[in-house]
Amino acid sequence: MSEYGNVLKRVKEYRNDSRWSQDQISEKMGMTQDRYSDIENGHTKISYQDMLRFDGLGLSVNRLVSGKEYGNCDLSDEAIPALEWIKHHDGKETFLKMTAELMLYFLKEKSDNIKEPETVQLLELTVKFWDEFSMVRIVRERLNYSQDQMATELGIAIRTLRKLERENSFPDAELLHQLYQMSHYEPVLFTEVPDRKFMIVQKAWKLLSKEEHQKMTEFSQHMQECVR
Repeated sequence: MSEYGNVLKRVKEYRNDSRWSQDQISEKMGMTQDRYSDIENGHTKISYQDMLRFDGLGLSVNRLVSGKEYGNCDLSDEAIPALEWIKHHDGKETFLKMTAELMLYFLKEKSDNIKEPETVQLLELTVKFWDEFSMVRIVRERLNYSQDQMATELGIAIRTLRKLERENSFPDAELLHQLYQMSHYEPVLFTEVPDRKFMIVQKAWKLLSKEEHQKMTEFSQHMQECVR
């Protein structure tokens, strides 16, 4: 079975576990039974919109593509005062970037002892491409590929890659699985889910020590005082 075949296997397993017929699930997804059958049998690719429909039914993008659910990214009690206010502030992008830059400073200072170096690298690349955020570009930069090399690796036209990097379009399930295999980044980060940069900052927060948490909280309090 191909790697994408495992994605299709998870689709069928989810339908069977839910005790739905193909007629029932196709109705829930707003498509014909013939089209759903073609998806499950691999004759038609799972489109980006199809992934969102599966996600709405309960088969998350993460589980569909990677075969696993990722840990809850809800803020811990000590992180709430430091980060939650940023999420609802008009200057969110500016304050979140400042927070990410300080976190990155702390994490790079102890880079030899980090349990999840890929998370630090993801945060670093997110900061680097903050104003033109694109997970596809982040993966390409991490691998040090040119656009030509990346397009060849993914088996797509360079025009398609450029659209993905500009986020004028988003990957279908097969392409997203390839990107996951290349990066092992959480698949949902490649979708239009809100607050992706916030999610990445939350992941990095968990790598900080208690002392660093305290410093981040003090920094956050200072920012709040400046905008009152």
